[in-house]
Amino acid sequence: MLKVEGLYKRFSISNGKTIAPIQDLHFSLEPSTSIGIAGPSGIGKSSILKCLHRTYLCTQGNIWYDSMLYGWINLAEASERQIIEIRTYEVSYVSQFLRVIPRVSCLDIVAGELFPMIENMEAARIQAKDILQRLGIPEKLWTLYPATFSGGEKQRINLAKSLIKKPRLLLLDEPTASLDENMKEKVVELLLEMKKEGTAMIGVFHDWETMDVIVDHVLDMTPSTASQ
Repeated sequence: MLKVEGLYKRFSISNGKTIAPIQDLHFSLEPSTSIGIAGPSGIGKSSILKCLHRTYLCTQGNIWYDSMLYGWINLAEASERQIIEIRTYEVSYVSQFLRVIPRVSCLDIVAGELFPMIENMEAARIQAKDILQRLGIPEKLWTLYPATFSGGEKQRINLAKSLIKKPRLLLLDEPTASLDENMKEKVVELLLEMKKEGTAMIGVFHDWETMDVIVDHVLDMTPSTASQ
């Protein structure tokens, strides 16, 4: 489903200098499998996810994705319109941070992720209620604005927004970092269900126990061992 070939990402910093956390990266991913990205802080783990999501433009290399919409497409060179459509229908990214439109309820933020796949808002809300329940968001919070939520609640809204679409490719940036053990178990259960249904996943996990349960392969970004 995904083939990364010779990926580089360089950043310009002060005094005309550059840093290159991602250099000549190669890996592939099949449906229903998952990769965990490991390595010390600052090594570029989240930058890999952002290149795959096209939040970052890679400096060099190819990111081949077997899309339902376009067939094999190079995400490194795809048009903005193609990227938007792929994000809408096929690829979801779970960030560490919740960024949503203010003064929209928790329920409608999650339900809105199903548009334009489902144009009936009430039908979308039914699915949103189901996943919010599974992620332990109390019903009394569904009509409130997430800006007032705790860190763990915001993390679960991020997860609900991405998981409700049942994407073909799921990018996870520390998805359980703000969760207690009970909530981690619920998230792991959902992710394993999605894997069985065909979703491929790439994630950054600082919780090694969670990573051991979810991932099939480890992409080690430690400088001396950077390989899959």
